[in-house]
Amino acid sequence: EVHSFYGNDLSDDAQAKKLLLTNEDNQPRLITSKVYPIVPCYLMDGNRSGAASWFQKNYAKWKVDGIKEDTMMELEEETSIFNKLIARIAKMGGHVVARCGEFSAPGTLLRINDTDIESMQDRTAINYLQYAASGVPNVYSDVCGIHNMHNLNDIEASIRHTWLLSLTAGMAVGAFPVKWLEEEKSIFKKAVDFHYSLAPYLYSAGMRSYETGFPYTLTPMSIAFAEDRQAVKFEDFQWMIGESVLAAPLLKNYKDGKRDIYLPEGTWYDWETSDKYVGPILLERFEIPLHKIPCFIGGSGVVILRDKDSDNIVARVYKVNRKTSADFSSMKDDDKYQVKVSITDLDNVSVRNMTTGESVQFE
Repeated sequence: EVHSFYGNDLSDDAQAKKLLLTNEDNQPRLITSKVYPIVPCYLMDGNRSGAASWFQKNYAKWKVDGIKEDTMMELEEETSIFNKLIARIAKMGGHVVARCGEFSAPGTLLRINDTDIESMQDRTAINYLQYAASGVPNVYSDVCGIHNMHNLNDIEASIRHTWLLSLTAGMAVGAFPVKWLEEEKSIFKKAVDFHYSLAPYLYSAGMRSYETGFPYTLTPMSIAFAEDRQAVKFEDFQWMIGESVLAAPLLKNYKDGKRDIYLPEGTWYDWETSDKYVGPILLERFEIPLHKIPCFIGGSGVVILRDKDSDNIVARVYKVNRKTSADFSSMKDDDKYQVKVSITDLDNVSVRNMTTGESVQFE
């Protein structure tokens, strides 16, 4: 056993203020993780008066944008002690990847517990859709290619997993594919770049989710198209992002390179090829090569993106409807703004900055 932590000024202050988790004798409880940290630790008890405020003020001294709450402690019945702590950080403007909240997700992103490459074929996507249907669509599930990036025998799995993460609110890279072929590295980077470019659109969907309670960031087909019996019963994994993007990553039997895709009523465009489809239509055994962006555009037909080289915000408008209107909330250089794209006909498109009320010039 390791016995190397004997407290410090911070833990002494927390103990003096009676903010720590205690045992039956009302003494600070020491818990040692089997993973990390492998030394006896004190834990804050977020249910105690003043604990959340004290914790947030000390967290703020680090001057970081946010935290990943990933406490690897066996707490049994004590899981509620984290809720108010991480909720306080989020309320004060910090970004929180929440994992251990009790019956809640009091943070910016909900981290799905301990996923891996194999689980992307079932549990990961199922959890995404379950959480989204419960009103928590901002999901995150470990790093790209989790525990598999150095497995040269199944590089495809790592890339498919990366495409999956690119279609969610949270994405992280934990290992660089040093020994991959250049073509494989290029595809991996394409998926990461795609998520980077989609960020303004995801941010806007996340804001609408927050404001309305509707899971815009990741909308199950059964919710987005509740009146469409085939969409509700369709068994393979696909979902809507916002009102325009249909995500259809290849997860089940990914080595086959093909999957069925259901496109509901309306006009749809393949993101990669711009091929046009009119729904409702079932695309049987549709090919999704490893390099392909697994998305379709429909709905309002408007998507805002970030240029990966210049960071400029751009809009892609598809010929989906003769008339449409789309509002987006986004931010650049820490400045928040709202943009409205209006189409009265396909030859008359207007863009207006709703923050200033001014028209925005575009090409």
